[in-house]
Amino acid sequence: MWTSMAGRQTDCHPSSTVEEKKKMVKQTLKFLSMFENVLDAYTIEFFTENHWNKIPASWQFVLERLSQDELCRLLLDDRVDPICYPAVWPLSLLAFKATSAALTLPRWPALGGSLEFNGDGSQSRLLGHAFRRHVKPKKQHEICRLGQIVKDLCDDLGCREVVDIGSGQGHLSRYMAAELDLTVTAVEADPQLVAMATKFDQQLAETHRKKVGPVAIKLPRHVVGHVESDASWEEFASMVWPEDKGHNSLQSLEHLHIDGLSVKRSSGMHGPRGRKDRQVSETFPLADDETKTDASTHPVSLRHAVDTGALNGLPGRKGGAGIDEVRNRVSGLGLEGRQADDVRGGRAQNGGFVLTGLHACGDLSVTTLRLFAQCPTARALTSISCCYMKLSTRFQPHPPGAAESLGRTHKIYGFPLSGWLASQHPDPGRLLTYKARELACHAREAYGRRARKQGATPRAHVYRAALELELRRRAPPSAARLSVPGWAMAQKMSFEKYAEEVLRRLQPGKADGLEASTEGSETGDERWCVGDAAKAAAQEGGRVAAFFALCLLLAPPAESLLLLDRSLWLHEQGLDNVLVPVFNPLLSPRNLVLIASKGKTLE
Repeated sequence: MWTSMAGRQTDCHPSSTVEEKKKMVKQTLKFLSMFENVLDAYTIEFFTENHWNKIPASWQFVLERLSQDELCRLLLDDRVDPICYPAVWPLSLLAFKATSAALTLPRWPALGGSLEFNGDGSQSRLLGHAFRRHVKPKKQHEICRLGQIVKDLCDDLGCREVVDIGSGQGHLSRYMAAELDLTVTAVEADPQLVAMATKFDQQLAETHRKKVGPVAIKLPRHVVGHVESDASWEEFASMVWPEDKGHNSLQSLEHLHIDGLSVKRSSGMHGPRGRKDRQVSETFPLADDETKTDASTHPVSLRHAVDTGALNGLPGRKGGAGIDEVRNRVSGLGLEGRQADDVRGGRAQNGGFVLTGLHACGDLSVTTLRLFAQCPTARALTSISCCYMKLSTRFQPHPPGAAESLGRTHKIYGFPLSGWLASQHPDPGRLLTYKARELACHAREAYGRRARKQGATPRAHVYRAALELELRRRAPPSAARLSVPGWAMAQKMSFEKYAEEVLRRLQPGKADGLEASTEGSETGDERWCVGDAAKAAAQEGGRVAAFFALCLLLAPPAESLLLLDRSLWLHEQGLDNVLVPVFNPLLSPRNLVLIASKGKTLE
């Protein structure tokens, strides 16, 4: 019986063995399968699909009588001890809650973060002002903590080089290079984000110049490149460290000057063969308003122009190569006749590198694991994932919102990854549905805090579910689950006003037949209005909130299953690894980091 799990602490701690992880996975699969009607339920269909009657009547009786504060405190807050219940709860509901906790990987980091931020919570005390610029508190918290973990791994393994996959605007890469003195290559597929990262690099360099004078500062090297899910590590290496070919090579920049400031790019001293790159005689304008420098005095190369987008026609730049040409240059796959051992030997001479990814989306996080396992000079890995719904499966190889493959045949799927886990289900592609993987991205801690702060039932879910009744009444079945614009002020609006605003904002044709109506209009003028059924449904906020809370209790076990799949796959490759919480879940819900190392036991 599934309730028997609730009496045992089956949490997987960092020291858990492979067999303990497998045991937790088996129990999680059994637990989730028993509540598929909740796990796969869309809250917006609460009324149209009658979700409330899918839970036991004894649960209904207790849950619909709870205030919003009681619902969050008694059901969602896992750190309230002891708990005083206002009524006798069914044992099955208590067992459901306890089992959810037992099948959830630990989510609170060992070190508290109460002193990390200033009074208004907007600025981290652990970061200098230069690294807080353009960075929200959540990202400040993340780059500080993950950056230190990467630095500790590098110190422990005796390597200085880091490759950051899915680097975005480069906040983590910039911090690791400039503050932690690591040699960082930042890989990002979106050239617009790379352009912003380069801009922020230059702003940091200028701030440094004003503060300490013309003293060298280390910055990351940026590479525009798309990492395919089935790419080999040789292909990846050729993108990150292309072969230099004399005068026409695309090399790394060693130094550049910004208004008299010496800026040291963090990748530039060594090429893939582990030797110094040859200098080339080229001129290199850093920005539109900067003068060209003499390469004989300040050696630069075309590689940096390609990597950072400084010459490739990105926003704010003039002239130079176009984006398509840049993509061809930096994402050209194949080693062009070079032996893989050359690349392998070059990285080894430099002490290898650490592969990291902060909230790499969908299959990219899984691809990072594969590259780490394949590349002999990748010494360690830190991976924090997000957007689990974008993981490809055999049943759904191209989930909604996932990045399109660049013309390659999709042969490798993001979930399940472990061969052992795949063997536990007759159809591995259906282990977790798209909805279940989407639910795994939710966090009960953040929702509970937000709901308690509002002091009343959050209306966004309630109103959207009630509005679905109106959409189904007016529009054909093709309009089911229609994506409608959100309304940030829903908490302060009546349902009628909310519905009117949302329906009015729908683009023509988007609802596939949804039209305005004169119903309820005293003057007969056409207007957006809602029916009595939707209005009545909007008053059942307590039930919607209670059902969503039950869904949130299934989210952590679902995420734990996804992460344990990756951990078990690494074990299958003979790679030691641990899963530990690194961020405060109230700040950053996707807070579990998968750390793996080669040839060294993790403690």
